[in-house]
Amino acid sequence: MKLQLNKVALAFGSNLGDRAQMIKAAIEQLELHGFHVQKVSKNYSSTPVDCPVDSGDFLNGALIGKWKGTCRELLSVCQEIEQELGRLTIREINSPRPIDLDILLFNEEIYDEKDLVVPHQRMHLRDFVLEPLAEVASDWFIPTLKTSVENCLKNL
Repeated sequence: MKLQLNKVALAFGSNLGDRAQMIKAAIEQLELHGFHVQKVSKNYSSTPVDCPVDSGDFLNGALIGKWKGTCRELLSVCQEIEQELGRLTIREINSPRPIDLDILLFNEEIYDEKDLVVPHQRMHLRDFVLEPLAEVASDWFIPTLKTSVENCLKNL
């Protein structure tokens, strides 16, 4: 029996320290944890949204790949990597952070749980998410919005 790999899109961002190095380290850690990276967008610079005053600019991007586990297992891996790379678990909401990893899409599945919402509930409102995601997965379907990433970006 062949193991099914799940089709996943992740967003990443950093606005503390060596942002590009932090992103590179996070992607390397994802691969070490069994995430098969297929395509990574370029890094996009963006001003912070809903962040405390004096927060530094972000480097953001997106990647797509395959994951053998569940969405919840991937969430745990992402949170573990964030902590390993210096993200505090208790902090002011939207405060600066060395790395942020968000699950944008997991197959065409929908999760609406207290700590796991996929597709990401605000992705369609944020150009710093949609632009890099469109670079690597423009034709992917967003089931909650019933449209493609590309159409979502056009309507932003």
